[in-house]
Amino acid sequence: MLTTLNNDRHALWGRAFPNYFESYTYQALAVPRSLAALEVANVLAKAAKTIQWIIALGKAPRNARQGAARYITLSMLKSVLHATKIPQEITRLADPGLIEGCVELMASVEPLFGYEYGYVCFRILNLAISACMLKRVGRLDTTIQRMSSASESLLVLWEDTAALVYWDIRRGGRIALGLCLVFTADALDRLMELLHINQKQYFIVLKVLQSMGLSGLMLILRGHIQVGGVEIMNNTRRGDLVESHIQPYSRLLWRYLLAVPQYIEHESQAVYEIHIHVTYWARFRDAHFIDIEDSRNLLQALNEYLLLPSTSRLVGAMILLRFVEPLVVPGCEDLVPTLVERSLRLMWNSILDDGPSTSTARVLVTSVLTSIRYIFQEIKPKTFSHQKWIVKLVDAIFDESLTDLVLRVLVASPDFVPGQQGTTASVPIMFIHFSLDRRHREALQRCI
Repeated sequence: MLTTLNNDRHALWGRAFPNYFESYTYQALAVPRSLAALEVANVLAKAAKTIQWIIALGKAPRNARQGAARYITLSMLKSVLHATKIPQEITRLADPGLIEGCVELMASVEPLFGYEYGYVCFRILNLAISACMLKRVGRLDTTIQRMSSASESLLVLWEDTAALVYWDIRRGGRIALGLCLVFTADALDRLMELLHINQKQYFIVLKVLQSMGLSGLMLILRGHIQVGGVEIMNNTRRGDLVESHIQPYSRLLWRYLLAVPQYIEHESQAVYEIHIHVTYWARFRDAHFIDIEDSRNLLQALNEYLLLPSTSRLVGAMILLRFVEPLVVPGCEDLVPTLVERSLRLMWNSILDDGPSTSTARVLVTSVLTSIRYIFQEIKPKTFSHQKWIVKLVDAIFDESLTDLVLRVLVASPDFVPGQQGTTASVPIMFIHFSLDRRHREALQRCI
């Protein structure tokens, strides 16, 4: 994972990105923090005071907030995180007023994740959203009881939140919609805008740290869009609202899909269930939002995802490939052979498990190969001579038997009739040569 190094420490905002990462990884946060009784009392008192101040900040007149935010120090914010190691303290976070105050603090840091202060504010906000959701349905006390007997208490919080999200989204998201009426609409608008503007570092933070679940946040933001009058459906086309809400939200959701912590039970299922309602918005021509480093990070994350045991089925890979494909830019060439190799291997596993004759196999294989072809076109190689990645690409195509794969799915199709163009034509024979572009095909043949 590529990161932009910054060794400067800010007097108010603390360690710079990515130097603060070491304190917020899953492994670092799982280590028990032993404190004397007096220290515990001091931390809890400081945390309680900080929470009160954050809530008060959210209620203050807008013209007074910027000055007031300076009185809430990084040390105060970290005391809130320390206090959450005691499960009963999660109750203090179940106050909707925390959301607006946290957003105000996040907005004071530029860039948002450029310093420890911004990340800690975001973490507190996410904890508060989970606590509010569980309290809304009367499950917070049960979750806290379970946390009290768990070795990793916050893991229980993320898992229970994910289970609730999965349950709610399958029933229309009524819980999230109700909470969105309690949270301030302006705060949720600003939150989405802040995360969207900082989506590159947002993705790195989530992918590297892997220490919290965002399914609750994703469902709340989705509910906020619906409350605002935009129904997230595949046929939604509403100009300004699409650009200002649905597209930014979709980018955040799809980036999180690439970074979902696999160890949090129910989290992948919950986020997958949310994504079903925004599938149409997966593909964006995002040249304005993407640079080489960001593009490489996304493609590298996809390559890693293809190795996960949970991807034994092809659907998950196809979903993420559909998102990443338009975001690949020149400079990512060396990552493409790995993508092709792992995608082909996954397709083989899929048709060997489910059989090549199913209509699903045909659709999935076609979709994956089409996306790979688009990636090949996106990187626009100027020359094919003496490039290692081209040689590796050809090796991957032959080693993973692309021709056999396409022919097996084509011939096994229920509607296959030799010499007749029909629905099976959707499995393009062009992929035997990987691309219809003659220049590309000839270049590949020269490498053989």
